[in-house]
Amino acid sequence: MANGPISWKSKKQGSVALSTMEAEYAALAEISREIIYIKRLLTHMGFKKFVKDTIRVYCDNQSAIELSKNAVFHKRSKHVDISFHFIRDFVEKGDIVVKYLRTDSMIADVLTKSLPKAKHDKHVSMLQLG
Repeated sequence: MANGPISWKSKKQGSVALSTMEAEYAALAEISREIIYIKRLLTHMGFKKFVKDTIRVYCDNQSAIELSKNAVFHKRSKHVDISFHFIRDFVEKGDIVVKYLRTDSMIADVLTKSLPKAKHDKHVSMLQLG
């Protein structure tokens, strides 16, 4: 809204991920919950005109993106906690679309890891945080 972030957070995941794909997929599930909550809250408050039908979520892990779209399980994803899979419902219904974004363009990284000063300053500026 207003070309700026309305929600952000950084936290340690509650379970140990066995792969980068699993960690990114868990993060997709977390942000999906937040998106659905905010969409419903704004709609309930009478701000439906500000709520897009489909919300784009960016991810820098193509395996996690594919898992969010495709229910095919294989040896690399069969262990993923079932609680993360609800994101598929939102993707199938069109509430959320998960798009690939290269790691070096992922501005949210400023909230989760140490970056070189130039990249840090660029990402903070793009997030409009300071």
